[in-house]
Amino acid sequence: MDVLALRKTGGKITGEVLVNGRKTGKNLSRIIGYVEQQDIHAPTQSIYEAIELSALVRCLQSFIYLLCELMYLFIVFCLWN
Repeated sequence: MDVLALRKTGGKITGEVLVNGRKTGKNLSRIIGYVEQQDIHAPTQSIYEAIELSALVRCLQSFIYLLCELMYLFIVFCLWN
């Protein structure tokens, strides 16, 4: 998965990286996601919940920025009405 996501930091990669028989582009790492093996998950957690939590943690800064933008727009809207 590290190789497919273009996140491999050690070792040597040989050969071609193909997804569905096609060469992968450099932007594949932006759209592919997986839960790493060293992540610890609750036994009652579904696969969907594990991936959702992993994505939320990775996107937290973007999420906080979006909330700030929405709060700003709400305040501006309230001031004008």
